[in-house]
Amino acid sequence: MAAKRINMSKIKQVLLLYREKKGKREIARIIGISKNTVKKYIDIVSSLEYSLPELLSKDEEELARLISLNDKKEESNRYKNFEENLDYYKKELGRHCVSRKLLWLEYRKSEPEGYEYAQFCHHLRQSIKSGKVSMIINHNPGEQLYVDFAGKTWPVHDQQFGVKSSKKQLFIANLGYSQYGYVEAVDSQKVEDFIAALRRCLEYFGGAPKSIIPDNLKSAVIKTDRYEPTLNRVLEDFGNHYSTTIIPARSAKPKDKALVENMVKHVYWSIWGPLRNHKFYTLPELNESIREGLEGYNNEKFQRRKESRQSLFDVDEKHLLIPLPSNKFELKKYRRLQVQKNSHVYLSEDQHYYSVPHVLMGKKVKVIYTNSLVTIYFNYAQIAMHQRNRKPHYYTTRKEHLPSHFNDYKDRSPEYYTKWAATQSVATQKIIDKIFTNRHHPEQAYRTCDGIKHLAKKVDKLTFAKACQIAIAYQCYSYTFIKTLIDNSMTDQDFSQADDPDKYTPTNIAQNHENIRGSKYYKTK
Repeated sequence: MAAKRINMSKIKQVLLLYREKKGKREIARIIGISKNTVKKYIDIVSSLEYSLPELLSKDEEELARLISLNDKKEESNRYKNFEENLDYYKKELGRHCVSRKLLWLEYRKSEPEGYEYAQFCHHLRQSIKSGKVSMIINHNPGEQLYVDFAGKTWPVHDQQFGVKSSKKQLFIANLGYSQYGYVEAVDSQKVEDFIAALRRCLEYFGGAPKSIIPDNLKSAVIKTDRYEPTLNRVLEDFGNHYSTTIIPARSAKPKDKALVENMVKHVYWSIWGPLRNHKFYTLPELNESIREGLEGYNNEKFQRRKESRQSLFDVDEKHLLIPLPSNKFELKKYRRLQVQKNSHVYLSEDQHYYSVPHVLMGKKVKVIYTNSLVTIYFNYAQIAMHQRNRKPHYYTTRKEHLPSHFNDYKDRSPEYYTKWAATQSVATQKIIDKIFTNRHHPEQAYRTCDGIKHLAKKVDKLTFAKACQIAIAYQCYSYTFIKTLIDNSMTDQDFSQADDPDKYTPTNIAQNHENIRGSKYYKTK
């Protein structure tokens, strides 16, 4: 930087002593300035077109103007030579292993009378700064909400051993106009935690701004782009739910969200600092202490102003926020799934099956699910909605979605089979009752009953009733026994007076039947 100019009164003293033929070293000692400064001003005066008495007769302002003109002319020539190589210096500074000192040494080789190192660096720095223009943005109430995560993570300790067990992320947001802020510790920067924190932020404010400006984290932006970034679908849904617009900050442009960047520093000073020596063992405990510090931060007055963030928010901004909807936002997930041959789609996240109208078997459908609902669409039309069930390997089914023969199968129950048996005979009813009494698992009983129903369709009611009576007489309540009686036409024999029931087992009955030749036949042969 250029040397500071001395007072004109001292310069006049230099000229007076110089007129008295004093040496430069003596003048410097008398006035208390350096010898080089004395030489400089004597040289300037000698170069002017005025004589020494004429210069001494002028007032201080006029003398200062004459000397300044000379200084400017000299400085102009020096700066012109420096400016000619300015682009080269800027370009070289960006190269590896190139310092300002190296550039200055090269500069002085070509300009021995040029700037000293301090002046060289000053002009170079000023030139670089002039290329970086900062714009002042006026924020209107209720328009922007800036959100970001702090760089540092907050440790949470294990309650038993007292060591650090996990690190929590700090979610930070503030409104553009009032700079009213919100801070919360969350488990991670994942979509679920980010969206949940953003929802609680809007609930804390009591409304939504016209636009939300997040950083380019993966939970908000899938693909960064200066002009048209690709938003995460969940964040788009969030914006639509709260009637607000999502406008991500440009990648690697922290000035786009300078307010929240500045708030991060204030959070470190106002909240983190006072709690730095405190150990937290749970996330709710940590957030409770953060909320106390946040209240103090929002109620602290701005420097050189009478307002606080809280007062500005309450008076000018809160009533302009968009009212929140009555229902809370639920994170939606999207899948494209194929309808299986059993008229269900399989949601792998829960390992659960949900029914779809059977006419769509083999088709691809769109599944949108939240924490509570599973909604299924085909060609943009909603075709099914189910309560979400996370029980693995189970089915959530609506009867109207299944084919008629599927419904018969799904309707199986003891009452279903008992009702059917009543349409057959009293003996059939007894058989069905005994089957459900003797089987330990309902599914075993259902299968036996299905077999008996199938037999009933193949013969007339009287024959089937007789078969059931014989099964009751011999306490054989099985599909196989009844089938053997019917297949071998054994229902015409009378077993009511049997003196030895064991004599009439299916094997013995078959041996005594007139159509069976038996072992004696083969012996005679």
